[in-house]
Amino acid sequence: MLREVEAGWPSVVSVDLTAEHITLDDDEIRERMSGNLCRCAAYANIVPAIREVAQQEQAQAHLPQSGARASREVLP
Repeated sequence: MLREVEAGWPSVVSVDLTAEHITLDDDEIRERMSGNLCRCAAYANIVPAIREVAQQEQAQAHLPQSGARASREVLP
């Protein structure tokens, strides 16, 4: 899911289908998870966990590295 956002692939809830950067808000996360997860008690914790991982990846993408991948904004 995070790679789709990094690649700029919109979903049906993406606000701007032509935007270069996708905003990974709660609605976007839920849409991209739909059909892949059950609606069990852990579901409410999954959205914040995905947001946290996306923030960590975004922070790492901004660190100087040899052969660094292109930095993409994934969070508001």
